[in-house]
Amino acid sequence: WKVLWISGFGKTKDDITIMTLEDQINKSEEGILYSWKSLFDFTTGTLQLHEFLLLGDINLEKLHRYEDDEIMKKSCEFCIELVDSSYWEISSSNSFFLENIKDNLK
Repeated sequence: WKVLWISGFGKTKDDITIMTLEDQINKSEEGILYSWKSLFDFTTGTLQLHEFLLLGDINLEKLHRYEDDEIMKKSCEFCIELVDSSYWEISSSNSFFLENIKDNLK
């Protein structure tokens, strides 16, 4: 999993501020890699996210910044984005994952 963008306020479970994460992630050349556990841990704090972009793929070479969102979404197995605190855009080549989301949102 790689976080390419984050914006919001609050603190993580480990008391890291969103401003610190924004500096680390948003200014990084290619985003920051996280294990599933560390990603879960930092999102279980007192965060309120406004924007968030997460890519996931078994092939780490696919996890980088793209010039074109459509190419990014087609290239990576998972692309999860929070847009302007309003809605989530989720794309995946994993049909089981997408069906599971649909079933749980009914």
